[in-house]
Amino acid sequence: MKFPFFASLISLVVLQLCACKSKDSNTATTSSAADTLRYEMRTFIKHYCVNDNQCADFNIIYPEVAADSIQTTLIKNAIHERIVAGVSGNGQLPFEIALDSAAIRFIHDFIQLKRDVPGQEMGQSIQMTGAVAFNNPKVATVRLDFNSFTGGAHPNSAVAVMTFDRSTGKALKVSDFINNTTAVLPLLEKAFKKAKGLKETDDIGQLLLSDTGKLPLPANAGILKEGILFAYSDYEVSPHAVGPVDIVLSWEQLGSLTDKKRWME
Repeated sequence: MKFPFFASLISLVVLQLCACKSKDSNTATTSSAADTLRYEMRTFIKHYCVNDNQCADFNIIYPEVAADSIQTTLIKNAIHERIVAGVSGNGQLPFEIALDSAAIRFIHDFIQLKRDVPGQEMGQSIQMTGAVAFNNPKVATVRLDFNSFTGGAHPNSAVAVMTFDRSTGKALKVSDFINNTTAVLPLLEKAFKKAKGLKETDDIGQLLLSDTGKLPLPANAGILKEGILFAYSDYEVSPHAVGPVDIVLSWEQLGSLTDKKRWME
């Protein structure tokens, strides 16, 4: 597909295309290894419109970690890799080039759709909003929320939660901060039912895609100040109508299933 076909539609087309990176905030000012993770929020945007109502928006807001040690470099790279994967970018390219490439391909596909299906009047979007959800000298938890609409009955969403061990820079697995992942499942099921308006005695199977009738651990979990976050993405365990679910089990609820002092003191 070649862009010049739009020349014949020049009187109908409004083109707005921009890419920008901005430094929005800096949450720490020191670089000692004992301090919290230093980062700043950045934004990457590409925006293309064929008219006032039909636009393609590619918006990425993410925490850019200050890579001042081997450990923080590992954290920075892991966040970059997850963002690129989440927007279907090329992980072999440098981060910013990968974002740019993914955005250009997204806009190219949008233009192709407008050419092939002129009656298709909806816009399209890919958005990712990242945040450092928890940050102390021992661990840092980063949350990335992905949302996209490229046609269909509804937008799609997904979440990625990563907790990093500050001493190594490596991402922790749920089994690193929950010592019995089987024993935590009843607590998750109870909280899941409550979040979706079921009674404790109701069958959770009516909410799940799996025919096992059992709620599994989510793909994403991380340490927060209040306890442990368990994040179920849209379609991960339930139909879209049920929706995503965030469950935070407090340190008190978890009790001996985790070691609060190890991460918080």
